[in-house]
Amino acid sequence: MPHGHAHPLLESFLSDQSRWGTVVPFLTNRVKIPDLSTRSGLRKTHSQIDRIYTELDAFYQLGKARNSPQLLAGVVSILVKMCTDSILKEKLFEKGFLDMIVDLLEHDLTRYMALKILLAFAHDGSRKQGDVLTKIAGHSRTLARLIHNRPNEHNVVELAVVVMAHAVRFFTSTLTPAASHRLQEIGLHDLLQSMFAVLRRRNPSKSLLTHALMLLITPAQYLPAFCKDDTSMIEFFVALLRAKDISTRVAALEGILNISEVHSEPDTYEVDLQHLTRIMKDAESSAAATTGSDSLDLYRLSNRYIEVMSRAARDRDWSALGRHIADIVQRSPSVVEGSWSQLEEDVDAPALASHRSRATFSVWSDALPECARTLRQSGRSSDLDAADILDMKYMMLRGRIEEAITMARTASSRSPDHVYARYVISLCGDTAEGLRAAEEGLKCPGVTPFLRKQMLWRAVEFGVYRGFEKILSTSETEDNQAQEGIVSLRQALENVNVFLAEAPSDAHLRLTMLGWKLLLVMTLRGPELSDSLIELTDIRQEIEAAITTKRTFGYTIHKTRIHNAWNQILQLNDASLREWGAIIHSCNQVEARTHCSGASVEHRGFALVTDQEPLPETYLGMQQCSWCGALSVSLKKCKGCGSARYCDIMCQRGHWTEHKQACRGGPVE
Repeated sequence: MPHGHAHPLLESFLSDQSRWGTVVPFLTNRVKIPDLSTRSGLRKTHSQIDRIYTELDAFYQLGKARNSPQLLAGVVSILVKMCTDSILKEKLFEKGFLDMIVDLLEHDLTRYMALKILLAFAHDGSRKQGDVLTKIAGHSRTLARLIHNRPNEHNVVELAVVVMAHAVRFFTSTLTPAASHRLQEIGLHDLLQSMFAVLRRRNPSKSLLTHALMLLITPAQYLPAFCKDDTSMIEFFVALLRAKDISTRVAALEGILNISEVHSEPDTYEVDLQHLTRIMKDAESSAAATTGSDSLDLYRLSNRYIEVMSRAARDRDWSALGRHIADIVQRSPSVVEGSWSQLEEDVDAPALASHRSRATFSVWSDALPECARTLRQSGRSSDLDAADILDMKYMMLRGRIEEAITMARTASSRSPDHVYARYVISLCGDTAEGLRAAEEGLKCPGVTPFLRKQMLWRAVEFGVYRGFEKILSTSETEDNQAQEGIVSLRQALENVNVFLAEAPSDAHLRLTMLGWKLLLVMTLRGPELSDSLIELTDIRQEIEAAITTKRTFGYTIHKTRIHNAWNQILQLNDASLREWGAIIHSCNQVEARTHCSGASVEHRGFALVTDQEPLPETYLGMQQCSWCGALSVSLKKCKGCGSARYCDIMCQRGHWTEHKQACRGGPVE
């Protein structure tokens, strides 16, 4: 027993719950804890923390052995008070303080207090908050059991859901796909099932529904492979597309798209050229030859590509070949490949004999860099642009994406109307740069129909991503940003409609763009659509027609991310409304969302309350770390300037790039 024989007062509150108020004063005197409401007291605590913690832990172990929640709560209350100082808090968590808090969940008297402490620590903004959230996530099974075993304790259930949602979200966001097995450690599957049960509670609050939704959407956003075979989860996301809140609908669509990508195929341009040739030989003498057809263009350009390659094998005129190929790749996505040595064997022997040696190419596309090099020697602007096209195309064929982007940036700087350079950036750049490149490319003079369709497609995808980003990062009080996101989605839908109006029925991306149209209409108009989705009848018919056309011309229909997403929505729509319609109605009534900013208004004012409230002057006596912002009485002073303060050398190093201009330099003291 701590300090020898039991103190009479200690024995009294071990056995009498009414003596709660005497626990903290007793422990404070017994352990000789300095005044934690003053700066000097906290400084003394820093120097004695090992002794203080050891003695308090001994009392804590006694409380566990004697099943005394009063003693356990008393120890935790004192340690919480120490956490006013950020560095003390870090030390306490390293010593296992979180396990003490979790132990309080087992007692009726301290359960609510423990949950409020956990919530406070989940949102304190300290530099080690990530570590704290990860440790809390490790106790998710305990929190889930609490929800299951105490369904009638509404505040307890709500607090447990709130804490768990934030902790699990952070934990999941830090995992790589290779580490996804760690989700089993926290029992994520069972947690999700418990959240479905929470959604079905009678008269749930906005906070409860918001955090349950937040937890359910988390794995689809960060590790969608975890949900790939969970039909009930996908069905739930489909139902969420009917929510009134736009951010909820966007989060649901993002989840569906992420899951759809797991089993998806790339949207590559694959066609049976022999099948296409048979069809096109008939089409060339029909109306298709004059009314416009992407398949006919592909057929003619493929033949032209073969022809110019064969000619180059005879005459070795790399400049002429380069100009032809640069023109072809701006009009067609396909590059015909073949063996260069076989091509040389097929040309006339006298023509080949006039050259001293055979070309050292393996396949036809290996000729592109040589063509580009030769064109650059002319110095003409048009040849330089063509050379850039050839080099960029070659790099993309070989998977050298970063090099292609770098060259595209250089080319577009040199030649502002270089459409192909804009196209490459739109394919490979990030959201902002890619969208800007697509929009600028569409305005360039001389843009070919092929490049125009490609950049409309990229403008749609980047517009969707930008809209998602703005909407999902918006709090309830930031309506302007949400409206900007909605405008981006509407602009994306407008670009879809422009594409569909301009493109022929056999356009390669027509099926993809029809898929985007269905997804965007569902997202923008979800709650106003009928249960049967009769408003989407025309889109569905167009999708069926596009599939038939692609098959007719011999194109491979890939199960892309977009294809999988719209297909899932159409297949699961009826079942999703039967299963989840009432839940969506409840969410709409309280305006629940799928994400929470952490503001107190979204947590119904659950504030950290112990038997000793923190005093404002405690904080006024502290200093703030110049890098992470942590408050403490024991920060280390920068030797160089004497004014900056840091938690440790790591904070000083993090701040150095910014601080060095105003500092003479030197380690912290």
